[in-house]
Amino acid sequence: MFGSGSTPEQRVARRERSQASGLDQRKIATLRREISVPDRSRLDSFIRDVREIERRLTIAASGDDGGARRLRRAPGIRSLSTTTSS
Repeated sequence: MFGSGSTPEQRVARRERSQASGLDQRKIATLRREISVPDRSRLDSFIRDVREIERRLTIAASGDDGGARRLRRAPGIRSLSTTTSS
């Protein structure tokens, strides 16, 4: 579900990255119980986006994606290239 990270060391590193970003799972769980359903949806979307950014930073920092995978465009980011129709 979260890509590679099957070794204990990789799981610890992933957990540390999550903690470094300030995403405390207990606080998030408490907050989710206190907010409305639409706000929970927004919160979940925000957390997914933050985790995606963390994943991308990890890949970029490692400098080794093996050329095997390309990063998907982040939600809300449009292509820089523009096409014109005649």
